[in-house]
Amino acid sequence: MLWLGKAAPSGAMPSLEWDPFDRARLEQSNYIDQNVIAHRAGLPEARVDLSLEGSLDWDLALRLTARHAPLELPAVACLYGSYAPNRACDDPDRLKYNRIVRARVHTMRPMRVLAHNALFPLMSETYIEEEMLALEAQGAAVAFSSYEKSVSPYPVRQPVFSGGLDEGVAVHDPELVPIFTTHATMPEPAAERTVVASVSAGLPKKDWPLLLETMEQISDLDRVIVLARSNGLEHVPEEVEQMAAAQQRPPAVRINLPRAQVFELLARTSVLLYTVAPNLPLGMPMSVIEGLRAGACVVTPDRAEMRALCAEGVRPYRNAADIVAHVREIMAGGPAIEAEQSRNRASARARFCDAELGSGADPICSSCQIEFEDCPECGKLASNNDTYCPHCGAELKKE
Repeated sequence: MLWLGKAAPSGAMPSLEWDPFDRARLEQSNYIDQNVIAHRAGLPEARVDLSLEGSLDWDLALRLTARHAPLELPAVACLYGSYAPNRACDDPDRLKYNRIVRARVHTMRPMRVLAHNALFPLMSETYIEEEMLALEAQGAAVAFSSYEKSVSPYPVRQPVFSGGLDEGVAVHDPELVPIFTTHATMPEPAAERTVVASVSAGLPKKDWPLLLETMEQISDLDRVIVLARSNGLEHVPEEVEQMAAAQQRPPAVRINLPRAQVFELLARTSVLLYTVAPNLPLGMPMSVIEGLRAGACVVTPDRAEMRALCAEGVRPYRNAADIVAHVREIMAGGPAIEAEQSRNRASARARFCDAELGSGADPICSSCQIEFEDCPECGKLASNNDTYCPHCGAELKKE
């Protein structure tokens, strides 16, 4: 690339740039101008994401080079200057698109992923299945390992290793092994619980207008919305944040809050709200399970799946008025509410195979009958089916 043949306003002189391809550098910043890229027509990766208003060329370069390095040609491809007025890349409002593209980088690399959990399907929320399908669409090889089937199983096409983590690692040979466990980090309920919270993935199907309508009607309470960014839908959390900011007394919106902080929030939560648009799939929402486990009262759509999931703790809604009525009743407190919260916590521990069941004298889950033992290295609980501790990787010696 040849810079224009006169000094720039900064005083820099014209120069000839020739930078070899560096994928790691490209993943950090856009150093390849679109003017110097040529490709064959018909490549599936050769498409522009029109949802982006900035960094389109960076997104395109990342996608084109995700699986194969480009052929480098030592030829002058364009004349380039960076001091013209009103350049799009100088607009600070477009910086958010840099963050969106950077957040997508990991979906563009082929990788082998083994997701491990004590229960399966791991897709305890339907958005997790969508995340896995997004990874597969980008070339990742995804598999799961577990010891038991979920209480709400449904068919999946990915390989499942029911022999646990050892079998999955040996057969799948993964580069990445996310281990999903909340047992050691879920705090005890706080003495004072004043929060009305919503915790979920940032997906359009979560019925944000209904949630925010409800939040506005209870603006005298401490309200928090926690969202996680999802692949291909990175813009949704910011849209929810903008919708919330339009309220006279907006709720707090937290994006990609670390799990430890989510658990601390749940410990202070009296009411957990879970909203979803009508007639859309529910799966088995982990935020609902964790809300019950934390001892909160949980308000969910009036659907059979939620009645089965929440059991005695179900608080169904059909509209915003129902949600507000539940919230007001719960926040008023009293012996009946305290009993409901204690019942939710005990029921969730028993029904969803929480390893904290093993913290007493009889270390066995009352639901699946798996026994647990303390890891000699980290002290956390591991299944007696484990050869290695799922928390620290230490070998578990058998008697």
